[in-house]
Amino acid sequence: MRGDKYFYRWLCLQETLAEYMAKEKEENYLDALLQRLRQSERGHVAIYKDAGMDRRYFSKLVSGQLKLPSKKAMIRLGLAMHLDLEGMQRLLHSCGYHLSASVDLDLVVMYCISQGKYDLWQVNAMLYELDLPLLE
Repeated sequence: MRGDKYFYRWLCLQETLAEYMAKEKEENYLDALLQRLRQSERGHVAIYKDAGMDRRYFSKLVSGQLKLPSKKAMIRLGLAMHLDLEGMQRLLHSCGYHLSASVDLDLVVMYCISQGKYDLWQVNAMLYELDLPLLE
């Protein structure tokens, strides 16, 4: 009898946890990326080339074969899709990343987005001038 009581409490807790997770779960990186790719007016080839990626890596990204892409890879994709700052933050948030005003590299990226400078070479040139790591 006592075991049944604990099992019932455990079952109630699991249902509550499942409900909570269903309500609070946000989109994962793959859903976020695919949605933004669909919304983009640019073709996939132009996007992965402008992001400095090869076709195979991009294919792995959009097919979900990669568990979690790097922050720099997602920034490069966001720039190639010409996302605004809010769109970039949402894309990065879906991977557990964000652009922070306390990180110099992130500040350069935010500046470039605010100025409409989406060219990876321009962004990397600015990073190089400030002796910061490149997006590559």
